[in-house]
Amino acid sequence: MAYLVKPTKVDYIQAINKARAKQKMYLENRIHVNTMVYKCSICKDKEFIWNQDVKAMVPCKCRAIRNMERRLKKSGLSVEEYRKKCIENFPIDREEACKMKELAMDFIANHKKGESIIYTGKSGTMKTSICMAICLDLTVKKAEEHLYFSYRDEMPILRWQMFNKADAYQERIKTLINIDNLFIDDLFKTKKSVQDKEIKLDVPATDLQIMFQIINGRYMNKKTTIFSSEYSLGQIIKDVDEATGTRILEMCGRYGMNCNDINRRLIR
Repeated sequence: MAYLVKPTKVDYIQAINKARAKQKMYLENRIHVNTMVYKCSICKDKEFIWNQDVKAMVPCKCRAIRNMERRLKKSGLSVEEYRKKCIENFPIDREEACKMKELAMDFIANHKKGESIIYTGKSGTMKTSICMAICLDLTVKKAEEHLYFSYRDEMPILRWQMFNKADAYQERIKTLINIDNLFIDDLFKTKKSVQDKEIKLDVPATDLQIMFQIINGRYMNKKTTIFSSEYSLGQIIKDVDEATGTRILEMCGRYGMNCNDINRRLIR
């Protein structure tokens, strides 16, 4: 026959201490889960929060960054590599590079709705890099979404859609017009790079029509556009289209720079 042993006072104390230890561990783990699992403690990764003023759910500030990361992953780009393009990492080893960075930082610090910026000039002067840095800063620091639009890559697709798939074309144009910040890279660049100012630019009428629709739409809706081009605004106004060029000129105001330093790709 088995005899039950009456618990002593020490046994009670040990049991209580053990229960308290388990409870403490549970609370610590619960706090850890609540604070560490979520990337955004504001919306708890739901990307939307309740706004009492408008009595509706509104996008959280983290949503712009998350959308950017989703687009990067979809396009096969590394989020980590993209983040290296931030303005802090932009080199200042040459005088022109310093001026490029100063202009970008001024633009970001004093950013106003609809105000745009353009870098023009020869290839290899880091125009694309500084523009990407501006886009990233506006997204991370001001929670504004942006899209990257490569003129050479996107135009063939838009031309095809324009004549063969009108609904898809209009939807894409609508997105390009309404996104907070649009980076148009290598504007009006064709297969051949034109550095000689005496050579007149030859932009197909269809391309010009598409770009005017995008730029004019953003101009009218006061949307920020970041431009890079091998051609100066003077060339664009004179040789391509005065209406498009003067709109870019007005959109950018004092935020424009022509880059003519060394081609860094040739010295790597």
